[in-house]
Amino acid sequence: MFGKKVEPTLEEIRGQRRPSAAEALDLQTRRKSISDKAVTGASQITTRQSIVPVALVTILFFLWGFAYGLLDVLNKHFQEVLGVSKGQGSGLAAAYFGSVPPFDH
Repeated sequence: MFGKKVEPTLEEIRGQRRPSAAEALDLQTRRKSISDKAVTGASQITTRQSIVPVALVTILFFLWGFAYGLLDVLNKHFQEVLGVSKGQGSGLAAAYFGSVPPFDH
């Protein structure tokens, strides 16, 4: 270091400098590829391995929402078929949507 005159290589100089604005924009807009073998993070699974759990959660969430949307329709039919009064039907709806236990009458 002291007393020696050693010139840095071109790669060392390029590694030390910051990219210009044009180079930074070019790096940001470049298409980034995702490796199927790269670990994705906290769960330590690869991108390809994470497709099945994400698809399963998405399908189950859709089915839950669909069934939850049918509760009012089913409540109306149960009132007609089983002879449930409107007060008891509203109690059932409160139990479904408000997490309130239904009252017994």
